[in-house]
Parts: sequence; structure tokens; C-alpha cells
Amino acid sequence: QVLWVVEPETSASASGSQHGRVRSAVWISGLAPGAATLPAARAAVEQAVAAELPGAAEKGSVRVTRVSASSSQEREALRLVKFEVDVEVPTGAPLLALDRVEARLILLASGGHALSVFQVSLANELRNAQLLAQSSAELGQMQVTAPHHLSPKMLLAASAQASESEDNSGDRRLRGNGVGA
Repeated sequence: QVLWVVEPETSASASGSQHGRVRSAVWISGLAPGAATLPAARAAVEQAVAAELPGAAEKGSVRVTRVSASSSQEREALRLVKFEVDVEVPTGAPLLALDRVEARLILLASGGHALSVFQVSLANELRNAQLLAQSSAELGQMQVTAPHHLSPKMLLAASAQASESEDNSGDRRLRGNGVGA
């Protein structure tokens, strides 16, 4: 179930237009879905991901675009929360910079030591945001999904589709109110 979605962009950012973006997701258990929708939780995920990625230290280069939760209604602690993350490299960076970001996300997705270090970093960010108690066991399991490259062409098409959908929904609202019939 989707808990939060960023407003669709009507235009791609300068660096997104130049190189595209890399999209991945961070799955976390042990974080309450209500807490996951808070701006502080999204900021904690963005900061922890940015700290792991070469060339992504510029503010705004890592952005949570969607937060969702698994539909499991068992115990709240077993529920998985998914943070979808888009990563851009700074304008003027070589194309290779986005490849390095993608390679680092692949390494995190493969698990092992890199993921363990990232889990500690994310737990610290969540604690600093007062969304996680002092015990590290509370965060539970974590997984990073393999990244996908979104080319500039794909971003422009998605931006155009978002603009068209906004225009159409506005037309429907006007007609529904008896205006513009």
C-alpha cells in the first residue's frame, strides 16, 4: 500500500536532463509505517543513501520519491516499509559518475559487509531524527534493490505524461463543477 508519493515533477532537473537518474529502493522492517511517512524519516533515508554514494553528496541529489508498506497485517514490527529513491549526479559531472552511483547501489543490493555498514548508518540517521530507539535491534532487516537507470528521454516522457494528466484532471474538475461544459 502506498503511504506517501512525491508530487510529480513537471520538468526534469538540469542534472536529470543531462544524465538521467538511478532509481533504487530500500526495504526496512521494524519501522512503523506512520513514522516512515514523516519528512524526518525520508530525510534520514536520503542522508544515509547519499553518504554511501560517490558524487551524491550535493544537497538534493538523493530524493525519496515514494514510501509504501507491505500489506502484511501480522505484527507491525514484521511489516516492511519501502523507500523508493532517485539519485542524480551534479550538473557538469561526467557520465561515469552516474555509473559509479549505480555500481555502489548494486554492491549494496548484493548484501554483505557494504549493506551492514549502510544499515548502521541508516539506523544512526533514524535515531538522530528520533524515529528509532537507542537499541540497534529495532531496525530489523534491510534490503536494497538493484538500481535501474532512468535515461533523460524516459524522464522527459514521464514529465510530459504527468503534465498531461494534471491538465486532464483540471478539465474534469471544471466540468464536474458545471464550468466549461
